[in-house]
Amino acid sequence: ARRGDQELEAREGRPLIRPSRRLTLGAAATLLLAAAGLLIPWDSPPLPAALEELGRELERAEELGARRWAPEPLAEALAARDRVRAAISAASRRPPLLRDYEPARQRLAEARERARAAGTAASAARQEAATASGALLAAAAQRLEAARQTADRVKLRGSGRQALRQAEIALDDARRKHDREAYEEAALEAGRAMALSQEWGERAQAVLDRLDSVEALSAWNRWIEETIAWSRRSGEAAIVVDKAERTLLLYQGGRLARSFSVELGRNPVADKLREGDDATPEGKYRITEVRGPGQTRFYRAFMLDYPNAEDWTRFRQARKEGRLSSRSRIGGLIEIHGHGGKGADWTNGCVALTDPEMDYLTPRVRVGTPVTIVGARRPGAQRRGERSVGGGR
Repeated sequence: ARRGDQELEAREGRPLIRPSRRLTLGAAATLLLAAAGLLIPWDSPPLPAALEELGRELERAEELGARRWAPEPLAEALAARDRVRAAISAASRRPPLLRDYEPARQRLAEARERARAAGTAASAARQEAATASGALLAAAAQRLEAARQTADRVKLRGSGRQALRQAEIALDDARRKHDREAYEEAALEAGRAMALSQEWGERAQAVLDRLDSVEALSAWNRWIEETIAWSRRSGEAAIVVDKAERTLLLYQGGRLARSFSVELGRNPVADKLREGDDATPEGKYRITEVRGPGQTRFYRAFMLDYPNAEDWTRFRQARKEGRLSSRSRIGGLIEIHGHGGKGADWTNGCVALTDPEMDYLTPRVRVGTPVTIVGARRPGAQRRGERSVGGGR
């Protein structure tokens, strides 16, 4: 058989491939492929632990408030994470020998860096907001305290006091929101408190400036001296109303007999200029009528001769200068009346006392009794020899 095979090979000019030799070649090919696999190792995806760490870094960024304080950096980090997943998926779909996970590893490093950056940005933004809110709270508290002190000096009441109370409420609300880390809302409330404090602080300061005016104080104290001198000469009663102190002073024979707390118009410290301004006028007046129960809706009333000549002069000058419209009227019906004791300035410009105090004053005044109303008195305005002989308040 072997000789026959050799003859056949010689005749056909090619060697015969025997089955045993084909098996040997297949085995060799298998060994070659195995060797190639050892020389060119297949790529593998990033380790699950690295992906889990990326997830933890994103969670830390959100715990630091990145969704609120750094939404754009967080969105970039989340997009980078999605790119990592897409790169792993794309590489995994290729044949094993052609899989390349290097782009996925690079994107994983980028995603982790963006996650850390989002957390850092959130912490910085949160701290910046907290610092800004705290600074506004401190400034609002300082402004409110300054306004309160000025208001106390001019005895600001009514709408001014209500505005300052609203500022206090806004400031308290701002502090609560700051404590809850609602810094933007806290800043808005602190700004509102500051605006209210500034507005009414400036108004109170303007009043204080007027009350501290050397010219005005000189005129007011001259009026007071003239009124007391008249009482001394005549031996009769005379009345002085100090708007700044909310005090009515009763002089008898030139001596201070009694003092009373009073309530004024809703625009208490301004000088009356027109009808409807709710201000109590300043000037030297006289009682024109004494009304008893049943003659006034305020129990008792002492009608004053407002407007007098000086009031008309100021009114006409104000209209001429354009400070009042041509339709403005000067007003009238200014009185000292009862139903007081409310603890607030509430009248349309009158001076209010309690009903028992009006009972006390009524037998001591008459038509023609001087009533001098001043914005303020110079400190120490009570003269030598003046002494309160009443128990009043």
